[in-house]
Amino acid sequence: MRIGRLPARKARILAVRYLGAGVVTLLFLFPVYWLFMISFKTPDEIYHVPPLWIPGQIQFSNYYVLFRNGDVLAILNSLIVAGVSSGIAIVLGTLCAYSLARFGTGGENLAMWIISQRMIPPVAVVFPIFLIYVYFGLVDGYFGLILLYTAFNLPYVIWMMRGYIVDIPLELEESALVDGLN
Repeated sequence: MRIGRLPARKARILAVRYLGAGVVTLLFLFPVYWLFMISFKTPDEIYHVPPLWIPGQIQFSNYYVLFRNGDVLAILNSLIVAGVSSGIAIVLGTLCAYSLARFGTGGENLAMWIISQRMIPPVAVVFPIFLIYVYFGLVDGYFGLILLYTAFNLPYVIWMMRGYIVDIPLELEESALVDGLN
């Protein structure tokens, strides 16, 4: 047997795994392909039975309607709110997770309490939050929405980052301190 060559049985197992991974990837990417193709179809082609996999003639009128009706502004608003709130949640959540993982802030049960906040049904807190938002004038603005999204995503970020930071060896940080990093 030469170096770098797999035995026949292992090669077959590897080929089956790659084939399975390819099938699963195609399965998960199919909705993306379908939505992309629908954007170029006419209404008749969209509702055609059986479904048409490829549009008969590529047309861009759906995109024209998107820009003409101002719907693209809603997409831009969503991108701004999601991007800013995700960024804030990642920064604050990472700082909090580092404190929980390295310094044991809050004891052993604080991390469980933080993740338990994700289990609160949003419908249970929507009315009190709405009243608070009305009182402080945060309704119908970027700041209020970003604040709310950040508050709901922060427990998840803290939980995920805490697990990641705990897995990083403490010796790695100590060696960085020896090398002059603070």
